[in-house]
Amino acid sequence: MPAGAGKGSAALHCAARLGVPAERMMVAGDGENDLPLFEATAVGAKGLLVGNACAGLSRAFGEGSGKPNVTAAARDHAYGILDGLFHHFIAFGCARAQRCNVNVLRRCNIRLASHCSIDPTVPRAGACAPAGEW
Repeated sequence: MPAGAGKGSAALHCAARLGVPAERMMVAGDGENDLPLFEATAVGAKGLLVGNACAGLSRAFGEGSGKPNVTAAARDHAYGILDGLFHHFIAFGCARAQRCNVNVLRRCNIRLASHCSIDPTVPRAGACAPAGEW
């Protein structure tokens, strides 16, 4: 693998190709293999540690780490990601203060991809999340 290649640089590269500034993206993870992904938070991306995040990732990017763009969700897995999206909504320009569910994501033009990355510039028709609440 080339030097500098990894989840974080790939996420930033894809965002740049799509014209999405780092400040309008969120990365989420639960394992130490996600450490490089969270390096994107150093250039403005929002980060989310899901509730079931491992100790190594939590030490590096969790509370007390001095990483202001990273939030820890109380819930595990996809529920934690939805909580993180809701938490970061204000930064993404969606001011609706209500429980995070898929319908809220659609109203804010946020698409859930296979790893729950978001792209607020994609029209709602491109949403791939199932209808209804999670």
